[in-house]
Amino acid sequence: RLGGVQEPASVLASLVCLVCHIWGVCRFWKISEAASRLDGASCLGSSASVRHAMFLWIGFGLVSINTWIASAVFHARDTTGTERYDYFSANALIVFMIYAFFARALVVPMARISTSSLHTIWPIVVHAFLFVSALSLYAWHVSNMLTEFDYGYNLKVVKTTE
Repeated sequence: RLGGVQEPASVLASLVCLVCHIWGVCRFWKISEAASRLDGASCLGSSASVRHAMFLWIGFGLVSINTWIASAVFHARDTTGTERYDYFSANALIVFMIYAFFARALVVPMARISTSSLHTIWPIVVHAFLFVSALSLYAWHVSNMLTEFDYGYNLKVVKTTE
């Protein structure tokens, strides 16, 4: 303990990661905003694909920021509430990574070839389906964990989704 903090080294490491993610999100936001103002195609792809990627990775950054805040809070004070906040935030990040993988693999290539109205709406439909699926998976896992906070079950879910 140092100044009432239970695990000062872990808190410091979490805060360093938090600062790095905040810096990365801010930097990515500036780059994405500049790229999304481009008309037509650029070296980054069409403006539609840049927007899709921008929302995806800004969302990923925000979930990561929340995860590092939860980690710092948990390592500062280990209580039932902070433990659950930390676990559920880490699980949210894992689920978002799965969502980001499929969205990046399926949606962004579709946005690059968008020319007709069907091609314009199709990425949005796929994106919505992936997002609702990921959110449902996360809600199912959290509801199971709230019923009985089982570390073994959580580890199995995390290992299965990796």
